[in-house]
Amino acid sequence: MSKVRQLHEFLWKASTPRFIGLMVFIGYAFNFASINFIYFFTKVNPVSSWGNVSDNIGAFSFISSTIISPYIETLVFQAFVIEILCKKVYNNKTKMLLSAACFGLLHLVYSPFYSISAFVVGIIFAYSYILYKKKEQNPILVVTIIHGSINAISLIVSQLIK
Repeated sequence: MSKVRQLHEFLWKASTPRFIGLMVFIGYAFNFASINFIYFFTKVNPVSSWGNVSDNIGAFSFISSTIISPYIETLVFQAFVIEILCKKVYNNKTKMLLSAACFGLLHLVYSPFYSISAFVVGIIFAYSYILYKKKEQNPILVVTIIHGSINAISLIVSQLIK
């Protein structure tokens, strides 16, 4: 059995809280890795090119970034793209890539670097959505929690390193 298949089996069997924790960890790790990868090859600090994504975080900005936006983006980029736009697509890998591409394109408004990072994390969100849809549990809630948690960690860390 391949390592990817073993990982999928492990994630399938994981409890929802454990799954969410693992996906938050993996998602944040990929975010961190992509930022460092971009910096290593371009010598451009991708975080500084994101504009005011994490400047002056107030209560509304924090709630918007960790609850409202993740919920709306989950509805649009996972539920709508995977369920409606990909209705005739039967390959889950293709669905995941299309969902992640749409998610990454939306984040292009911040910068190309942010878009790349969003694409990578979008794959995790799409995978989580498809898995929890198959489990007949609430994929929208699970993805929203994962997305919101990654955003919360990113915002808190960005404020701590200022």
